[in-house]
Amino acid sequence: MEPVENAEMVEYLKRIPATENTIKYIEKMINIIRRLSSQPILGYHFSETPREDGTLIFQEFWLFTQDFVMEIGNVIEQDMLFDITYISGAIERVEFESDNFDFKTPTEVSTLRIVSHTPQWYIDLHASGQNCLHLLKVYDDQIKRNLEYIIVIYLEQSHV
Repeated sequence: MEPVENAEMVEYLKRIPATENTIKYIEKMINIIRRLSSQPILGYHFSETPREDGTLIFQEFWLFTQDFVMEIGNVIEQDMLFDITYISGAIERVEFESDNFDFKTPTEVSTLRIVSHTPQWYIDLHASGQNCLHLLKVYDDQIKRNLEYIIVIYLEQSHV
């Protein structure tokens, strides 16, 4: 898997669409994390959920390396909060929750949530609309390879 460049992540953020201030903050944080991480970034995801009026609530920006996941939290407040956690082979359980999404073709009202558990922590990823496909790619490329030898998948799917 090839390392991901900042330009690719910025283009993704523009498609979400994130605001210019949010994009600048996330890019600044990515550069800090690149300096602190011993491994190249291989994947990323911006967790977001839709409000009733269709606008998005932005949550965390996630970065993945071969062995670590990094969460940039408090994206709206932009208060320099992030963490780095070892995940290589540590994921024991994955939960999937979807609404109006058949895991193939998202609509404007589709949502997907994937929660990955280890003994000490969890990764809670959210997506809506076309971002659901990006979240599935993150699962395929980053989460699935870090599953332990036993996998339990809870699938809740409504209104498909």
